[in-house]
Amino acid sequence: MKKLSRFWLNLQQIGALILNLLSCNLLAQDVKPTPGVSPDLLKGVVSIELRTPSGICQPIGTGFLVATASNFVALVSAKHVVFPDGANVVPTNLVYRINHISGKSGIISDADVSVQAGPWFASTNSDIAFRFFPHPNDEDIKVTPTSMWLRANALRPGAPVVIFGFPMGLRSEDYPKPIVRRGIVASTGDASKFILDALVFPGNSGGPVYFEPVYKLTFGPGFSHQQSDLDQTML
Repeated sequence: MKKLSRFWLNLQQIGALILNLLSCNLLAQDVKPTPGVSPDLLKGVVSIELRTPSGICQPIGTGFLVATASNFVALVSAKHVVFPDGANVVPTNLVYRINHISGKSGIISDADVSVQAGPWFASTNSDIAFRFFPHPNDEDIKVTPTSMWLRANALRPGAPVVIFGFPMGLRSEDYPKPIVRRGIVASTGDASKFILDALVFPGNSGGPVYFEPVYKLTFGPGFSHQQSDLDQTML
């Protein structure tokens, strides 16, 4: 029995040594990232929130920053997020949690933004709204440039997409980046309408949807990947 116990002890020690060597080897290698979305896109997503009288900010939806053709920055979201319950006015306690390139997030009130950039503009026939979004340091925020805007008539059924947002308000001050979920274009109608097959939750409303190129993975030494004909992420 003592010999058997000593055998298992030696086996555990050898196993621990092998795991330690493997972990050191993996950490020492120049690791290549997997295919996926750009971290810059994650930083351009905004958590739209309501500030309670106690000062706590509660997430209610998602928005995202884009660059306009005139090189202004605009915040885009769903109309029902910024005009809740069909109201014609934006809540006075509406705030935005902005991701900064520096890694931190900050809260900006809609009231402060309105002083510099005016009101929200809402579509009369679609669930979409936007506002201009001046920022004291544009170099510390990320926006989706116009070069990444995809024409609706370029989408085909079955195209893979990724959806950014804060489902069920899943975010914190320390972890303000959005959650990424995957889906496909299920059907296309006219140039302005299409159906997505994807699992989303309350809190995703107003978030961006990006076409994500299909990758053909080749596993092996220093694995490689090949992209589809449309080879970049598009909004």
